Amino acid sequence: MEPHATDIYTFSYRGGETATATVTADSRYDLYLYVYDDSGNLVSYDTDTASMGICAWYPVSPGDYFLAVKNTTGSHVSYQLYTN
Repeated sequence: MEPHATDIYTFSYRGGETATATVTADSRYDLYLYVYDDSGNLVSYDTDTASMGICAWYPVSPGDYFLAVKNTTGSHVSYQLYTN
C-alpha cells in the first residue's frame, strides 16, 4: 500500500451474526480500519496507534459492507486483511 493511501474492499455478510474484520501489518506501521454499510454509514472503526486494527459489528440483515484500510504513514506498507 502506498504512503497515506486508502484501500477499499467490498464484502457481503449474511446478517444475524457478528461480523469481524482485522488488518495487521509490521509493528513499525500504523493502519486504520473503517467499516461502512451499503448506505455509507460508518458502523465500526479502529483508529488507535497500532499495527493491528480490529472491528466487530452486527449486521441485522444480509448486505454489502465496505472495509477501508488507511495507511497513516509516509512509508509503503504490506498488510493482511482477515474477515469472517
